[in-house]
Amino acid sequence: MANHLPPKEVIEYVWKTGFISKEMWRNYFFKGVSERSMLQDWKNMIDRGYLQPHSNNHLMNILVLNRKNKFVMQMGEDYPAYAPNASQLEHDQILLNGMLELNKMVLIEQWQTEAQLKMLRPNDFRVETQGQKIKYPDVILCSKNGNHLQVVAIEYERHQKSRKRYSKILSSYATLKRVDAVIWIVNNLAIQNVIIEQAKQVYFPFKERPIAFVSEQTWKTNPEKLVLLANEIIGTNRKK
Repeated sequence: MANHLPPKEVIEYVWKTGFISKEMWRNYFFKGVSERSMLQDWKNMIDRGYLQPHSNNHLMNILVLNRKNKFVMQMGEDYPAYAPNASQLEHDQILLNGMLELNKMVLIEQWQTEAQLKMLRPNDFRVETQGQKIKYPDVILCSKNGNHLQVVAIEYERHQKSRKRYSKILSSYATLKRVDAVIWIVNNLAIQNVIIEQAKQVYFPFKERPIAFVSEQTWKTNPEKLVLLANEIIGTNRKK
């Protein structure tokens, strides 16, 4: 019977993020060695009703929580995140692969996704309001910096937003005292330059709440550099 219990680590992860890809399963959760065994375990999670395919039939390598499974739904203490739609999926996969790598390196204490923040902490990390749509950081990351526990907001920008939107987002971060720093993962320097430009326009309090940037490529290959950068800019800020 024990072999048929839901894989706790996987359920907890999907509860947090809304989905898991086959690549994530293979790289961070699968404990076996052979590809055949990996594929069988992947199939077992569906056959036993723990997870189910994404509602979009084109996303064949994506599984989400089976919310009809009462046992699975009793495993979490809060509300599970919903799966992203197809247009958001690549953004989230790149972001979450880096977070899984940081977990593997034991460089972070805890983290929450935008989906979790919306449901569990709707007033704590609100960044921007557009009509009825409210924006939250893509990820809130907590890590140790010496004896301090630091809170870092991560924003992943694959595509450039309007200057007006960046101004609103930066104005919100300027007063968001729960955050020690904001680090932007950017797809290109043009995006970085626009964010810096708008930060100056809104008189962003860089000394109180530093912001910094890492490239998308760095995040994909060396995500630990983001944590090291956070340690540097927050540590320097505390010394002032």
